[in-house]
Amino acid sequence: MSSAANDMHSTKLRCIHDQLIKHAAEETQFGPNIRQAAVAVIVREFACTLDVLFIKRARADGDPWSGQMAFPGGHLEPNDDSLLATAMRETLEETGVRLSVDQYLGRLNFQRPASRTRSQQLFVMPFVFGVSGDPQVQTNHEVEAVVWGSLSQMMDGSLHSTEVRTFAASTAIFNGYRLGSDKFVWGLTYRTLQEFFTVLDPHYRIPSDPS
Repeated sequence: MSSAANDMHSTKLRCIHDQLIKHAAEETQFGPNIRQAAVAVIVREFACTLDVLFIKRARADGDPWSGQMAFPGGHLEPNDDSLLATAMRETLEETGVRLSVDQYLGRLNFQRPASRTRSQQLFVMPFVFGVSGDPQVQTNHEVEAVVWGSLSQMMDGSLHSTEVRTFAASTAIFNGYRLGSDKFVWGLTYRTLQEFFTVLDPHYRIPSDPS
């Protein structure tokens, strides 16, 4: 891989790239009624640490993910050449961070939002990128805030927590990561992180479901 902006000179980012290549994410063929989307899992190496970028979505009527923590991303648009291009475009629009293909480290398996019905099937592909330094952010109207979460503290359980959430007309306790009083990472984003951490460390133990 080339080393735009010196990002891939980082040994840590190269290790992530190597683990993702070994992972060999599954291939999926989509039918005509399947909606596709992509998100960017951005890993920043800054001050000798690794952090992951999250957005806190602005509150909006009709948005099922209103006010939630997520990765930047969105639906595949007709002008997008690929889902990778979707992830890069949405990241630029939502956060002002301009990603390049040289910063692409690999991808994870598709995720499906648990709330979608059979007639509203949506597949979300997570793409992992590595950046060096502290990229400037400029959010649009869809994003309330950009938050960096420590990769090591999520993996070692320091940031792990639970929260009561209403989902599918019922209330339950969900696992997640607490990055602030109103910044709880859960659901599809949390599941994506669990796969990512398992790829990075085969000995990683996924937290048990709350009971």
